[in-house]
Amino acid sequence: MWINKAFRHYKANYDLFNQFDLRYPKWKIKLITCIYLSFYYIGVSYILRKIIKNYLVRKNNLKKRLVYLLMSKNHYHTFKNLIVPEIDYSIIATIRNKNIKNSFFISDSLIIIASICNAKELKGFFNYKDVQIINNFPRVLKLLGHHFIFDVILNDVKTIVKFNDHSIYSTLIYDLCVKKGIKTVYVQHAPVSERFPVLHHDLNVLFSKDSFKKYKQSDVDSKTLVMFDFRIIPFISLVEPDLCIKNKVLICLNMLDGFESLRKLLSLLKNYFDIIIRPHPADRRNFNVFKGENIQISKNPELIEDMRLVGKVIANESAVALEALAAKRLFYKASFLSKHIDNYGFIKKGLVKKHYDTPENLKHALLVSENACDKTVLSFFIGNFDQIEDKLKLLNNEILSL
Repeated sequence: MWINKAFRHYKANYDLFNQFDLRYPKWKIKLITCIYLSFYYIGVSYILRKIIKNYLVRKNNLKKRLVYLLMSKNHYHTFKNLIVPEIDYSIIATIRNKNIKNSFFISDSLIIIASICNAKELKGFFNYKDVQIINNFPRVLKLLGHHFIFDVILNDVKTIVKFNDHSIYSTLIYDLCVKKGIKTVYVQHAPVSERFPVLHHDLNVLFSKDSFKKYKQSDVDSKTLVMFDFRIIPFISLVEPDLCIKNKVLICLNMLDGFESLRKLLSLLKNYFDIIIRPHPADRRNFNVFKGENIQISKNPELIEDMRLVGKVIANESAVALEALAAKRLFYKASFLSKHIDNYGFIKKGLVKKHYDTPENLKHALLVSENACDKTVLSFFIGNFDQIEDKLKLLNNEILSL
């Protein structure tokens, strides 16, 4: 079953990702499955398949030679820093962004409607034993929609450039491309761990030596280019923090970080520093409960805008250390905020020399502006930024030659 196949890379990371599962209660799964199957048996799915397919064919204005797939803001940030103006391309986007041109936009509502077209794929779901898939039933529904849409719009595309190699939607699209004989390019969009899948696209574009060492090389006929972290380019140009912002602190959180640990940290720091809290974009918890004197919640859509305002950056299991150090800010790893696993190997490889296991230890380090990182190791993680224009031309030539 192609649904199970699409989850193969997600499962490899399950012990880390299960906190992010989109769980429905069993009664809700059964109810929605029954509704979908009723659409299939009474012919609604059949009618919708014809309507949606005709709509997609009419709307499809893709230039078939080269297509970029943008499925998140991070994908867009990577894309805009690697593209060169001479290249003729089109974009398939599942995110709204007024700066994205030549785009075939796929809305969430279209994905949900298209999922009904594949309702028959839920036959037998009541007896499904795969816990990971059952725990992600909302994603399964979206997967049905993605399958129907991309199976239609990818026809006749020559090469597709993707910025993800492990999500269930990206994996599904890769499988469809292989089936259709479409060349695939994977461009790394964020730091990786050793849990990521074997490099399997026709061309794989990585940030650095760190990425190359963590990824397992494929036995299939594929090529790998080691470039640099495209996202970092704007951060390098930031000037060193002046006296006005040197003691302002940015706390970058992810969905693993606990409220109680954050509350203890803020109670110790708020009388000494101006603090900006930047939640993870996907985190729906109410951070406004922490607002108060000297504490604000970031509303900036871009990390670089917050980075301009501070001299010190705090995070735990986050790759924001790379942006912070590239931007000439002091970085501190607060390992008490959540489980300390060194997922990116920053401590193991010596980029982060020290982590702080209590709020009290971190407070002292901030007050004395302790240097807890070794910037000489930074290039191992973000690559070499010499001759950027020449490297970008080489990359785009490699993509076009597929």
